Amino acid sequence: MTSSIKEFYDRIQFPGVYTMEQLSAYETPIANPYLRIIDEQISPGQTILDVGCGTGLVTNLLGLRHPTSKFTGIDFSQSMMVGRSFSHIHNLDNVCFLQQDVFDLDFKNYFDVVICQGVLHHIPNYHKALEILVNFVKPGGTLILGLYHPAGKIIKKIFQVDYGNDVLFQDQELNPFEISLTLDQIKESLEEFILCRAYPRYLNNYWIPSFLNYKNGGLVTYVLQKSG
Repeated sequence: MTSSIKEFYDRIQFPGVYTMEQLSAYETPIANPYLRIIDEQISPGQTILDVGCGTGLVTNLLGLRHPTSKFTGIDFSQSMMVGRSFSHIHNLDNVCFLQQDVFDLDFKNYFDVVICQGVLHHIPNYHKALEILVNFVKPGGTLILGLYHPAGKIIKKIFQVDYGNDVLFQDQELNPFEISLTLDQIKESLEEFILCRAYPRYLNNYWIPSFLNYKNGGLVTYVLQKSG
């Protein structure tokens, strides 16, 4: 299954190819709520690890917006070469990319922020992957997880979705492996963390508008802080 997933992402190059003009056009604050909630967690001088970065769109975007912070993007697919090429062409000295599987990570340092957006639900052994990731978050640091929520997946089956983007269509409809997860399903790996923020908004243990983002499979982004 792992080889099938890798071949899939080698081919589709998610989330796609981009230009400097496109990244420079992002406003402040960023209109996209999923990107905005990530962007708001970055402070000057921090170290950030982006796990499952794909073509590095988010990694390079954040690198441009936070020039004094250091970003490392990793992905097991060849898609990360797109991000690496972009960072070299545009002299983003605060951004680097590695082609590496999450299960082979061997960093000797901790990170202020670890991002894993839209990745765990494509990993069959997601519990083990998460156990590895939390170890790279500094005490007092931030873990950002983006997970498909079951409610969004149910509603996506009801409505016909016009993705308007072939790469997004393939990622959502043709993925060789995909599950949906609630925060409760992975909490056993997050005993040292507290939930600080989320999008969509969290209220009385229910996600309010999961149906509003069914085009993204009901993606929910959680911001968690590690105890210091």
